Amino acid sequence: MATAIGLRRAVWSLNRDGTRKPGLGFLDQPGRPSAVLRGDIEAALWHGMTEPAHRAVARGPSN
Repeated sequence: MATAIGLRRAVWSLNRDGTRKPGLGFLDQPGRPSAVLRGDIEAALWHGMTEPAHRAVARGPSN
């Protein structure tokens, strides 16, 4: 079931030379996604983790 936001989405697939064409997004996949994490939220979570004991990997996304 698409929401109003889903109807306005634009997903692009880019190749190496920068040419873009319409691509598939989460709403195009069969079934429902179990979790979706936006890039800005993920970056904020990594930025907020100051204690190394709580990190599961060596480093987070590069920003």
